[in-house]
Amino acid sequence: MFEKEEENLFKNKVGERIKQLRTDKKYGLREFARNAEIEHHQLLKIEKGESDIRLLTLMKISKALKLHPNEILDIDFGIDFSEMDQ
Repeated sequence: MFEKEEENLFKNKVGERIKQLRTDKKYGLREFARNAEIEHHQLLKIEKGESDIRLLTLMKISKALKLHPNEILDIDFGIDFSEMDQ
């Protein structure tokens, strides 16, 4: 089971990665949110690690970035998933 600290780390890392990819492609927040068909305040919360991301939202973000979802989640989370309690 995830500890709260690990959950927060996970959300923060995913949000940081999405923001990095978005800014690397020179998209503004509102423009990108519009292209991804999500609300800009929702994107902001995701990028700040304040919101869990749904798979459908990840798919929309991936499509707007023109990247496979694996490329978005290619992150060193600093969590040893092999030692998680079952």
